[in-house]
Amino acid sequence: MKLASVQRQLAKAARTTIAKMPKPRPSYVHGASDIPLLHDTMGDRLLQAVEQVPSKEFVYFRHQQIRRTYEQFYHDVRQLARGFIRLGLQPGDRVGMWGPNYYEWLCTQYAAALAGLIQVNVNPAYQIEELKYALNKVGVRALVTPRSFRKSDYYGTLDKLVPGLSSQPEGQGAIRTTELPQLEHIIIINEAKPLP
Repeated sequence: MKLASVQRQLAKAARTTIAKMPKPRPSYVHGASDIPLLHDTMGDRLLQAVEQVPSKEFVYFRHQQIRRTYEQFYHDVRQLARGFIRLGLQPGDRVGMWGPNYYEWLCTQYAAALAGLIQVNVNPAYQIEELKYALNKVGVRALVTPRSFRKSDYYGTLDKLVPGLSSQPEGQGAIRTTELPQLEHIIIINEAKPLP
């Protein structure tokens, strides 16, 4: 028998087997509770809170002296999501967050979700080789990070991976480097003031 004939027979047998299989039923397991699971997205839940209690305080970052109501937070998140989209990020692209527990970390999480992006949490203790491996492994296109935190010099580490980073004017298009071929944007958190 020729190889093409065998392949056709196998394909036909597979189609027949699949056609005879019962249709899968949707699965729904919610544990030992009478309360059903919610099928809302993060953005849906945030918007519901904004509509119900817009002036209620949502978050307080004491070390940054940032307080935000649901409405203020939603405004900041939408602004950041629009910024991601203006950078050319598409649904499914990865946005890395490399740094400590800052207000901008929370905004990045929600903004990525609103824009259809995937947030990748990068261990804030990573050194140069670990960072390079992690960013390349998941294909991060944009990285949000502070310049530094305590003993960690995030910008200095990035400057070693992206030659000429410190001499490149801010906001001057996508970066290019052979070390991190998929990384196009580095967004530095301004620790001196919160997002506008």
